[in-house]
Amino acid sequence: MTDPEELVKLIHGKTLRKYGRNVIKDAVTGDFHQADICLLKQYAEFIGIIERQIEECRNALIAMCQEVENTSIYSPIRFFKSMRSCKIRTISTARSETDR
Repeated sequence: MTDPEELVKLIHGKTLRKYGRNVIKDAVTGDFHQADICLLKQYAEFIGIIERQIEECRNALIAMCQEVENTSIYSPIRFFKSMRSCKIRTISTARSETDR
């Protein structure tokens, strides 16, 4: 089904009332204004920045956990690593929650 009118009929009535039939039809047909495209590009860039920050934080947390593992006699990380299904990401998350 590719007919815009048929696709608009599948949209919930509450959504149609909230945004209007023409807005929904424009979205279904891909009729976007330049301002919409610009905003979507900005959102995509912002999401990319956040994803990189999350990855940097995760890597820093893993490095801290590994440092503690190397310097501590009693290391919960060694215990968790001995479990076959436990991954370093899970270990670092558990470690960060126990330090609070």
